[in-house]
Amino acid sequence: MKPNSKRTLPSEEDGASRFTHHLLLVCIVLVAGVLRWWGSWFGLPHTECRPDETIFVQLVWRFGSGDLHPHQFDHPTLYPYLLFGMHGLYFLTRLLSGRFTGTADFINEIARDPSVSYFLARFISVLLGTATVLVVYALGRRLSHHGKGIAWLASLFLALAYLHVRDSHFGKDDVALAFFLTGALLYVLKSADDQQLRSYALAGVFAGLATATKYLGIVVIPLFYLARWFNVGRPLTPRILLDVRPLAALAALLLAFVVGVPYALLDYRKFFSDVFGQMRHQGPAGFSGDGWWFHPAVSLWYGMGWSLFLASLGGIVLLLKRREEQGLLLCAFVAVYYAAIGPWEKTFVRYAIPLIPALCTTAAVWIVWASEQLGRLIPRPLRRALPAALALVVIAPSATRAIQCNVLLAREDNRLVVARWITEHVPPGSSICQVGTRPGKLQLPQTLEAMEHDYAWAKERGRGVLAKVRFERQKTQGIQGYQESPYSGPGQALPDYFLVQRYPLNRFALAQIPSELPGMLEESYALVKSFEVLPMNDSRYVFDDNDGFYLPFAGFWNVQRAGPNFYLYEHRSHVPQGR
Repeated sequence: MKPNSKRTLPSEEDGASRFTHHLLLVCIVLVAGVLRWWGSWFGLPHTECRPDETIFVQLVWRFGSGDLHPHQFDHPTLYPYLLFGMHGLYFLTRLLSGRFTGTADFINEIARDPSVSYFLARFISVLLGTATVLVVYALGRRLSHHGKGIAWLASLFLALAYLHVRDSHFGKDDVALAFFLTGALLYVLKSADDQQLRSYALAGVFAGLATATKYLGIVVIPLFYLARWFNVGRPLTPRILLDVRPLAALAALLLAFVVGVPYALLDYRKFFSDVFGQMRHQGPAGFSGDGWWFHPAVSLWYGMGWSLFLASLGGIVLLLKRREEQGLLLCAFVAVYYAAIGPWEKTFVRYAIPLIPALCTTAAVWIVWASEQLGRLIPRPLRRALPAALALVVIAPSATRAIQCNVLLAREDNRLVVARWITEHVPPGSSICQVGTRPGKLQLPQTLEAMEHDYAWAKERGRGVLAKVRFERQKTQGIQGYQESPYSGPGQALPDYFLVQRYPLNRFALAQIPSELPGMLEESYALVKSFEVLPMNDSRYVFDDNDGFYLPFAGFWNVQRAGPNFYLYEHRSHVPQGR
């Protein structure tokens, strides 16, 4: 590979005013922000509608006690620390506005309704998801020599990319990982171009922050050396491992990681024990892993839309054929990250999110090339509009799916609908057995005895502040809740009601229904009310089967709202004659 001299980035729009160009970018970013904000309150105040958000929220609540040690390292701590900082900003804002007089008011608000903590977590994803559109624009600028308009096309594609839009609603760390990895990729391309220590160091900083968000961020390390090798222009030898520029990137990565996960250094024994223990129990399965086929066939085919995904593959082919270092580095990132997530046996569509910004950029390269080829076949006056027209056709499936998903997220979740109906129609103090998954269960008011038990349990573990406030508040207000009656088998004392979940989420939901339950319900119970949100037998639905998220990943036909189908059964001894 021949070394390149430092390149001046060309203008994106010949003949167009800078104001018009910037206005177009602002419009794209606004569209991205609106799509990610719209419906971001979904499911609240139910706290399990997006599984795993609670992991981060409860960790932040513990930070509020003054203990910043995570005590487990299954997840790095940068994202929880960011969320803790957001809580601090929220508290200061309410304090300065006079809404709070002290920390007791903040604790009371969260105890009354923890929705604010979950919404703050989601707001981080909204911000970073939207900001990634700007990073992708800058990434596209690094490839502008491949054709005009790549930067704004790439940013448009990411703004409307369904999987990225959907998961920017969630208070989880996947979108944050994509932001930091895309920033690292941007500075890897810049370092290959200018070979400055500053660019390598910034690439390392973003990679370190990505690794402090999710450990997968470490996959960018080979790109530091690849960027240097492309510039050196000589056969690859072990000596490059000691080159000062990649070493500067590695040092910056390590420093940024320690800033985001300080207890990896302060409690290194626990850190290495947890990380290596997790790798032993949940490690990759090699070439037999499901991720190799799952992510192209499901995560990206539906998460980007088939047309955008195919365009991105076409862009990768073009960049490989042109053998130019910026394009090759972009393709190398896609390859190393895919190689990192492919071997895993247990897969989730969210693992593919960091690929989407890079693939949107390669799709933009293909659109520009295809427009040039098709432009030869149409009159000259129409050629200028061809890239935009082709881009709209390519992004249409993804944008349509993103809007459909947002419409459903913005509607009241079925778990809230059913909980409200029960509190209005089922007598307080009744025993209710909920059958199904934990995320699918209703969060009904508990009896005072159950709340007192929860408070004692939390107090023993040093986490009793919020439980105490909830218990005392319900006791003062005289709120009567419902007895939770867990299902323990055919010999258990029969509850007053059974609330059964059903949903075509095969691996996650259907296995939770005991085989003997239908016969027991037929013999001793009467169906009181059905709350159905989608038909059970429609094979067109596509689910992320390992994820307890009660909304199809693709296929929204006849879906009324998020949440499981519910069926409420009442013991026949309570049912009036003639019902």
